[in-house]
Amino acid sequence: MRRQAQAGGTKIRVLLVAVLLISLVAYQLLIPIEDPSLDGPDNSVAVSASANQLVEVQAATSGTEGQHQVYWGDLHIHTSLSSDAFTMGVRAVPDDVYRFAKGETLEHGAGYPVTITRPLDFAAVTDHAEYLGQAKLSGLDVPTTRQSLSDILRRENRLTVTQSWWEIMSLIRENGFKLTLTGVDADINRAAWDEIVAAAERHNEPGVFTTFPGWEWSADTGDVGTHLHRNVIYGSDDLPSIPFSSIDGPTPPDLWAFLR
Repeated sequence: MRRQAQAGGTKIRVLLVAVLLISLVAYQLLIPIEDPSLDGPDNSVAVSASANQLVEVQAATSGTEGQHQVYWGDLHIHTSLSSDAFTMGVRAVPDDVYRFAKGETLEHGAGYPVTITRPLDFAAVTDHAEYLGQAKLSGLDVPTTRQSLSDILRRENRLTVTQSWWEIMSLIRENGFKLTLTGVDADINRAAWDEIVAAAERHNEPGVFTTFPGWEWSADTGDVGTHLHRNVIYGSDDLPSIPFSSIDGPTPPDLWAFLR
């Protein structure tokens, strides 16, 4: 009887611990997202850090005026024309990229304003050539098209947010962004590429701000989560009618042959 009582008591304790753990997990999943970044950045800290860095650069380059000139820019930027970025909630277009790079204030996906601490000298929009523009221009139905990223993060709880991301990643994994029955839509790819080129032409200001048309060629290496990312940047008006993707040629030599 004594052993049976002890065994029964042990089972009850194990059951209580299990119930407690399940309750804690459920509580964590159902509480709202608590992310300080949703309230926007602390601009005072960013500006202060930027000012200190600028002083250091000026000190390091003093006495070399006329000998060297450093230009700052970004040659790897995605917009809503990249299918992965669009499904994750990015809504910025190529024009937004250049406006931001030149110092204009834009709205972050989480709903607050963002401004670069110091305008850039050059920039390039390099969206993925694979299914370029297709997620945005084909009327894709995913959580981030049903409501904004800001609403998802602010109004949903951790469980529903996780479910949303799982739905998106399942779409990517199972369909590879083949969002129509015909797979890649060349007309959509071409329209997206024309938008990228036109934005670069509009925002290029010789001697003030330089833009470069370009795209990203990305291919799987065979390992899960491992990709080869190569940005193709053009410095002239000699442009292809449509970008070359890893769907057109899956190996780097295929890309080199296209660029010759």
